[in-house]
Amino acid sequence: MNIRLAQTSDATILCQAEQAIAARPGHLVSLPTELKVENFVAMIEKPTTRYMVVEKDGKLIGHAFLEQMGLQAVAHIMRLTIAVHEGHQGQGVGQLLLQNLIDWAKSTSHVEKIELHVRASNTAAIALYKKMGFVEEGRLKRRIKISETEYLDDLTMGLILK
Repeated sequence: MNIRLAQTSDATILCQAEQAIAARPGHLVSLPTELKVENFVAMIEKPTTRYMVVEKDGKLIGHAFLEQMGLQAVAHIMRLTIAVHEGHQGQGVGQLLLQNLIDWAKSTSHVEKIELHVRASNTAAIALYKKMGFVEEGRLKRRIKISETEYLDDLTMGLILK
């Protein structure tokens, strides 16, 4: 596996990968139709974002980014988004992405904390985050509505770096 910075030419593949994940209710907050290539391009180009991808045999199999919070009082915090593409879970892709971004954040003077949201039902991701030092900071009840009568809770987790 090879990890590298995302390029705008990756945006279409990244969008398609997230659309496939989003097709399973509750795995992403977004619906497949809400995911647009131009939004991926914008995030890759955003100067306050660190966007990484993992390749295996020339194919993108995962991506993640840290996005700096926008307001001055929380600009020391970066929010994590991570996606391991369908069929590549359980192969260390998420850990590789997460370790790379944590290492980068630790070496960047203005980053003091990483935050994330994760479905409370996503036990594999929660276990990885805990293994990497994240702690649960709260629970957002009924945050994700997946049908007229079904909701999922989100956990907020954080990793203090400095």
